[in-house]
Amino acid sequence: MSNKNKFSDSSAKSYSQALYELASEEKNLNDVEKHVISLLKLISQSEDFNLLIKNPTNKQEDQLNVINIIFEKFNLNILLKKFINFLVIK
Repeated sequence: MSNKNKFSDSSAKSYSQALYELASEEKNLNDVEKHVISLLKLISQSEDFNLLIKNPTNKQEDQLNVINIIFEKFNLNILLKKFINFLVIK
């Protein structure tokens, strides 16, 4: 396994743990889990959305706008929205 993959795996675990702890503190764990599953389903089913969020040449502003629209339209958890926005900016 390359160092890049190790870093990515390590980062993913750290961010996952952080989201879990935040959701747990806010007593929103079930909602966040349900909404994460919905978001992952959207990513897997929408090629356009998948390309938008995974293509590093897309503007950060465009990514944030689409994510915010999706979260508002489907009334997804605000904590998860803030967390995803943080990841996009990071």
